[in-house]
Amino acid sequence: MRIVQLIPKEIAFRMLNFTLVLFPVLIATAFCVMMLTVSNSANNAIVRQMRDLGTNLIIVPKNMDQLEYFKNGFTSETLPESYIEKLQKSKVSTIQHLIGTIYKPIDIKGKTAIINGTMVAAQINSAAKKAPMGTLIPDGVVFCGFAIANQLNLEKNGSLIIKDKSFKVDKIFRSKGNSEDIMIYMNLKEAQNIFEMPHQVNVIRALQCQVDCQDVAQIEAKLKEIKKELQPLIPEAEFIEKSDIADIREITRNTMQNFTQIILPIIFVVSLIWIALIFINNVKERKHEIGILRALGADSNQISQLFLIKAALIGLVGGFIGYFMGNLMAIYWGTKIFKLTATKIDFNYSYLWFAIIIPPAICVLSSYLPAFIAVQQDPAEVLRED
Repeated sequence: MRIVQLIPKEIAFRMLNFTLVLFPVLIATAFCVMMLTVSNSANNAIVRQMRDLGTNLIIVPKNMDQLEYFKNGFTSETLPESYIEKLQKSKVSTIQHLIGTIYKPIDIKGKTAIINGTMVAAQINSAAKKAPMGTLIPDGVVFCGFAIANQLNLEKNGSLIIKDKSFKVDKIFRSKGNSEDIMIYMNLKEAQNIFEMPHQVNVIRALQCQVDCQDVAQIEAKLKEIKKELQPLIPEAEFIEKSDIADIREITRNTMQNFTQIILPIIFVVSLIWIALIFINNVKERKHEIGILRALGADSNQISQLFLIKAALIGLVGGFIGYFMGNLMAIYWGTKIFKLTATKIDFNYSYLWFAIIIPPAICVLSSYLPAFIAVQQDPAEVLRED
């Protein structure tokens, strides 16, 4: 008797039973793939949002007046712009992105504004390559804060004269209720020219690698690690952590991880129990058939193979179909679950291995006990029953 030939016939004869077992496998796989795909896309979107929220480490001149910096939000002291290139080419591991910046107050038509000369982030060569951080501001263009735009009667696509140079007002930001409302953003090189500060910056903003710090001692230890690595490269610099932004990054990242870690095990356990119960019921319903097979010469190994191979086949079919269903569900419902994902969700082929390995394994595991029950039955006693 060949079990491989018997299984297709058994499936065709008991199609309803096959479907009842296939359904939970398919649904469980689809939901797992959907959650993994959506979670991955949401996490990537959140990383982009968190990067745009701002850097979490400030590199400033060591000789600056910290009271002046914390009071005004900027310092008159400077650092060489070459520090950015030096760090970029280094093999440091505690930071990822660097943005050289000039913060400096300026009087325009009797109104005080803050020039924010910025650049697209330079990425550390040793770090994993990621999308560029920061905003590229073209030459001859400025972005204006809400308050300074109102005070100077500026309009989008209008012009603004700063020290005899005309700039196009490309963007006016909504009110943020802080010092950013009086900032004028421009290309770093043009800010250096306006203030006659060639190759100088007064702040280097950095995005440090994620390290989960829960208390002051851990934060101090992290800063010591950063100083130990960076100080020899840029001896004239001091380091300040913006812990509020760092905390937001950590909380958001941990929330996404915890969400996936809680939901997926629940789906696995429920599927495992459901499949096992259906197989146990199947054994009870088919005990006379099993008795006849044993009487015809089928041994325990063949009976157990009948259940286990069928279970693996169900898992493979359900996993394969569930993979495509899960991706379609993620594309359709993902943007409604996590608004940040926008249109970033697409088929994630990296989860195909999950869909064709894990479901068959779970099905085999779920059917092991029913298969054991089936082979323990005495064919003589079974056949004597009505």
